[in-house]
Amino acid sequence: MVLGTYTHFDPPGLTVELGETAAATLIVGPDAQATRVECELGSFDRKTNTYTASVSEARLDRHLSHSPTAPIEGECKAYSYDAAGELIPHPVFAPWHGPLPGQARPYTLSVKIMHPGVDRTPPVVAFDPNKLTVRVGEAAALTLTATDNVGITRGPSVICGFGSFDMKTNTYTAPDTIASTRHAIIGGTVVAKDVCSASVHDAAGNWGEDVAFITIVPGVGDTTPPVLAFSPNRLTAASGATVAVAFTATDNVGLARKPVVTCSRGSFAKNTYTAPAVSEDTDVECVARAYDAAGNKGVGRLRVSITATAPDTTPPVVSFSPVSLTVASGGTGMSQVTATDAVDGNLVPPECHRLRPLMLLTVTWCRLCPAPMAVPMTPGQACLRPRKSLTARQVYVRPRQQTRRAIPVQRC
Repeated sequence: MVLGTYTHFDPPGLTVELGETAAATLIVGPDAQATRVECELGSFDRKTNTYTASVSEARLDRHLSHSPTAPIEGECKAYSYDAAGELIPHPVFAPWHGPLPGQARPYTLSVKIMHPGVDRTPPVVAFDPNKLTVRVGEAAALTLTATDNVGITRGPSVICGFGSFDMKTNTYTAPDTIASTRHAIIGGTVVAKDVCSASVHDAAGNWGEDVAFITIVPGVGDTTPPVLAFSPNRLTAASGATVAVAFTATDNVGLARKPVVTCSRGSFAKNTYTAPAVSEDTDVECVARAYDAAGNKGVGRLRVSITATAPDTTPPVVSFSPVSLTVASGGTGMSQVTATDAVDGNLVPPECHRLRPLMLLTVTWCRLCPAPMAVPMTPGQACLRPRKSLTARQVYVRPRQQTRRAIPVQRC
């Protein structure tokens, strides 16, 4: 069940001058077969959805004798019944999960009837001054006054965000540390903002309020900055490597916030420095900063020398197995090619049209002929085609997508 599906008044409360009328819509739920309204004071017209404020002379005299300046309070109750003639339960709403199980009770319209003697003037509440600056842990004068034309019946009550207010001595006391408050750094100084709110009520139900804005600044006692340290504070790291570094931050009173570490290159987190990949030797500095509750600033530094990795100038080694073949005219032969790198073992995968290494293979054949001979290799194939313009011991080898070249050939 949601709001609007059961019988209720909108709005749920009214303030009406004696003898006057005010609008209040009675919304009837879909399950209601019959609904009636009863008013303790005044009357409610369902046709026009209006409430008329009226009080008997006896009730008015009795009220004025006890509370001459307060409004007369009463209720109108709406009862809805289902088809069986049972009173439909009215749900009680809870903000965390919606309606609770209903109870067999009516929905009410609260009314306040204002008569000529009602006190309509709210109390006057004031802090002096309403803006105050206080050092951490110290007290300062803050005067609170509250007056009413008839009289205050409840209050004043004062609530502060972080510090405390003593109404007997009219003093505000700041907290012992700014670290426990919402704070900011202004001009290198840690400051906090606090608000104290005071409220009072009179007999007629009128309400008055005032607030004081307080700035909390560091005390003069603590002048010792935080101590921030890296261990070791100098180190050498290889390009792209990570190195463990212990980092500590202490203060004689307490830190106002967590330290912040920034590096000119690379990064520092969780007691680990991560070096960037560099092509030449590089020096890096990491700086840690922190503030204590009194606004003192501490700084720590870590210096790192990053050593660049020497370039790899050793070419890979390419070999055939077997290194020689005897191939008949028009036939094929197989030779396995392998490639290794002695420095880091990393090889760029060859591309047939660009990266295939030159292959030199000694071939023994039986006779020269115009037909080509194919010698499959890995990767790709090498096509052997004799040319009349060459010497008797040479043929062209044209690997796929590579420049042809002449290699020596033996006759049988």
